[in-house]
Amino acid sequence: YDSYPENESWRFIDRDYLFADNDPLDEEFPESYMIENFVSDMTVNFIGVKVGDVNNSAAVNLNGNTAIENRSSEQLVLTTEASIKTSSELISIPVYAEQARLMGMQFTMELEGIEIQNIRSGQITLTEANYAVLSQDVVTFSWDNTPIFIIEAKAGNNVNVSDAIKISSAITVAEAYNDNQEVMDVTLNNRSVEQVYSLAQNTPNPFTNNTVIEFVIPTDQSVSIAIHDVSGKLVTEIKGNYSKGVNRVEFDAEEVNAQGILYYSMKSGEFTATKKMVVIK
Repeated sequence: YDSYPENESWRFIDRDYLFADNDPLDEEFPESYMIENFVSDMTVNFIGVKVGDVNNSAAVNLNGNTAIENRSSEQLVLTTEASIKTSSELISIPVYAEQARLMGMQFTMELEGIEIQNIRSGQITLTEANYAVLSQDVVTFSWDNTPIFIIEAKAGNNVNVSDAIKISSAITVAEAYNDNQEVMDVTLNNRSVEQVYSLAQNTPNPFTNNTVIEFVIPTDQSVSIAIHDVSGKLVTEIKGNYSKGVNRVEFDAEEVNAQGILYYSMKSGEFTATKKMVVIK
C-alpha cells in the first residue's frame, strides 16, 4: 500500500485511557485532550502507535534511528539467464536463488526496455498477492518461504537482461531472511551474458562506517580502487588480484577518518571509472 486504508501512519492515544476489551479497533479511543481552563503548567501524555511497522524497523524518533536488526553476513544472490523468446515479442526470464536456507525475501524490481506481463511460479508458488506492478517499469515483490520464479515480459529486439532488470529498495526494501530469521542483502547477477568492465554505486550510500563497492571484470586481473576527497587528495587505495565476474570490496571510513563527499575510482587494464559516495557522521 502507498497509504494505509482507513487508517493513518501514526495514531496517538491518551495515555490514561483504558481499553474496554482486547480489540482496540472496536472502540473509539480518544486521540485528543480537551483543556477547558488552562491556568497552570500541565503534563498531558500520549502513546504514539506506528501503524504497519511489523518488524520494528521504522524510524520513530527525531534522530531517525531504527531498531537494530539481526543482520547476517550472508547475502542472497539472485541470478537471471539470458532471455528466452516464446513469441515474437514475449520473453521468459528465469530467476534463480543461490541461498538454500531461505524463509522469505522482498525487494523493488526496476525495469528498463521491457514491459512486465506476468510473474510465474517456479520452485516457489507465487500469486498476485506476492507482487504489485506499480507501473510498466517498477514492480514490488514480497515472498516468504524458497527460490526461483519466472518473469514474463514484452521486449523489443536486442534486449540485454542484465541491463533491463535491477533490484533496488526504491519502494520495498531489498532484503531476505534465512532460517535463523537473520536479514540478508539481495543482489541480482546475470550468469549467461558475457561480462564486461563495470563499476557499481557503493551500497549503502550515504553511509556512516562501512560500505561495499562492487565491480565487474571480464578476466582474472589486478584492480585498484582509489578513494579521494573533494580536493583530490588520496584518502586510501585498495589493490588486489580479482577473479572474472562480480567482485566486492569493503571500505571502512572510520579507519581513515573520512567524512563528507568522496570519489572512488576503479582502474583495471585500460578501463577507468569514477563514482561519488557520501560519508555522514
